[in-house]
Amino acid sequence: MSFFSKPPAGNFIFNGVTSFGQQGGITAHTVNINGPVDRHLDEAGKASILQQLSKDVTFDVVAVQGDQEAFQFAYEIHQFLVQSGYKATGVSQAWFSAPVKGLHLKEIPENSLTQIIVGAR
Repeated sequence: MSFFSKPPAGNFIFNGVTSFGQQGGITAHTVNINGPVDRHLDEAGKASILQQLSKDVTFDVVAVQGDQEAFQFAYEIHQFLVQSGYKATGVSQAWFSAPVKGLHLKEIPENSLTQIIVGAR
């Protein structure tokens, strides 16, 4: 189960570019340097949750400690679960012994619980 944001749409214009006396580097018409795009729960992600996750399970949504983007995404997932009739305990943050990226499901049978772990982008 993975959800990825799409890059923003835009118009691309090619104009000839000439550089004089440049030593090294690249010559470009327009250079846009943007940070990573925040993840959001889009319609495809919602449909994936509805199709893949059982409403007979209680979910606990956990974000990587200290990652504000992961926490916001976890909150969106939790809100959707609750609005869609799933049992969800809440959103928490946790430290992990190794880096966590993306989304993961972890079943904890002794607690009748499944964690949705939201890692870094």
